[in-house]
Amino acid sequence: MIRTISISNLGVISQTELNLTEGLNVISGETGAGKTMLLTALQLMLGARADSSKVREGQGQLRVSGIWEDIPASVNDQLAELGSDLEDDLVITRTVSSEGKSRAVIGGANVPAGSLAEIADNLLVIHGQSEQIRLRSAATQREAVDAFGGEAIATLIASYQQVYQSWRDAQARLERLQQSSQDRDRKIIQLQEFLTDMEQLAPEENELDAIGERLNKLENLESIRSALQQSHSTLTSSGEAPDVEQMISQVARNLESVSAKDTELTELAQRARELEVLVSELSVDTAASLSSLQTEPGELDKLNERKAQLIGLERKYGGELAELISRSKDAANELLDLQDGDEQIEKLEQHLAAVESQLSFAAEKLSEQRRASAEALSDEVNMELATLAMPNSRLVIEIEKTEFSKHGADQVSILLASYAGATPRPISKAASGGELSRIMLAIEVVLAGKSPTPTMIFDEVDSGVGGSSAIEIGRRLKKLSEQCQVVVVTHLAQVAAFADNHLVVKKDSGEGFVESDVTSLSLGSRETELARMLSGLQASDSALTHAKELLELAKNY
Repeated sequence: MIRTISISNLGVISQTELNLTEGLNVISGETGAGKTMLLTALQLMLGARADSSKVREGQGQLRVSGIWEDIPASVNDQLAELGSDLEDDLVITRTVSSEGKSRAVIGGANVPAGSLAEIADNLLVIHGQSEQIRLRSAATQREAVDAFGGEAIATLIASYQQVYQSWRDAQARLERLQQSSQDRDRKIIQLQEFLTDMEQLAPEENELDAIGERLNKLENLESIRSALQQSHSTLTSSGEAPDVEQMISQVARNLESVSAKDTELTELAQRARELEVLVSELSVDTAASLSSLQTEPGELDKLNERKAQLIGLERKYGGELAELISRSKDAANELLDLQDGDEQIEKLEQHLAAVESQLSFAAEKLSEQRRASAEALSDEVNMELATLAMPNSRLVIEIEKTEFSKHGADQVSILLASYAGATPRPISKAASGGELSRIMLAIEVVLAGKSPTPTMIFDEVDSGVGGSSAIEIGRRLKKLSEQCQVVVVTHLAQVAAFADNHLVVKKDSGEGFVESDVTSLSLGSRETELARMLSGLQASDSALTHAKELLELAKNY
């Protein structure tokens, strides 16, 4: 869960820190105070696109940082791959400069922003107006059913996808053969020519680089030989002048002769002996390199000819050697298929039919499990909706057969009968914005028991809701917070009353400045804030009384 969020120079926020707790964290504040900046900070920490316009005016960069504790094991594995420090709590930091440059750090390791997004999926879920739109998509509705089905559905999906890939591969090969049959002879000639050229030249992946290196050596052979000869002569001088090795040996003997009189010279003598060995080895190696400078007659011409042949091969078939080598493997199979002709097509058709039969069986098993999951999910969500002031509404999840796809052969549709006796319709048509918020919350409450995310963020999930419905939303958020940490941005006192930790965003403005800060409220301050949220009049006696009643109601829950 998130323990602390620190923010500097983000929009109207100059410097602030949010201390979050387990359970239900509520963030409130007047319109325009900067509540959305807190969500922006979270999104930046978890991979959102860097936007220099978010940097506070007059500042060089914004900085957001968060501390997470009790990290899931799956996240620890991801962090280990990134080279992050796993000894302490997880610290994620993101900076964005006024020029738009971004930097992300996870556990002390610099990482791409994309890595933050991958980590985010296992740390938290953010729900807002965009999530309500997502709930209307068929993919999101299918994902909800699959998530509720847990391991049973996950296992069936994995089995189905394995057969599905085999089916797609067989389809692609058959289609290729059928299309190729029209110009089979021409294609066979092209493939045979390509494979013949490849076989005759037998190129290796890095052969051109090796040839280039050898040519460079041959073309500069005399200068290389001269340098080696001079070096070797210097190391092995003959005649009256001693060579380098003899001189260093003499230095070593001189130092050794007096090392007993001055112990500090022992190390110098030892280093001289080591240098003597190195010089001796260098002399041997230069001699060996010199003797290796042998060339075969005509080697330069042969290499240039080979280089021209390989470059010609690349130009003829359009690709680098490594690509052509890889292509030749596929070309051999394609040529075999073409040469087999109609017989090969018939075999593939039989193979495809067999695989499709297996796929149908796997798809039906998955559909059966989805139908069971959909029925159980709708039953539990309907129980939640009854407590969210939607007692006459009924959620219906339909599963219809469709063509095979990566995710099965099912079209999942979440429908809503908004009143008793109503015909279920797609929730995008049957549900208002406030009802969508409550449906989404109900689904999250139900799914939380299956695979809880450490932290859930709700941005105005109570939009379009008031009165007793708002109280019920507060209760369900409180219930959800028993499974995971919940952070809610709200404008409703009925929701805020259920908070375990109530934070308020306050804006201060004056001549030439606007600044917001976040503070944690005590009990007395909470009553005042709830009164403001209820009536907009902090000093109103009736609003304060109502605020106390709400707090008492939440406490009794």
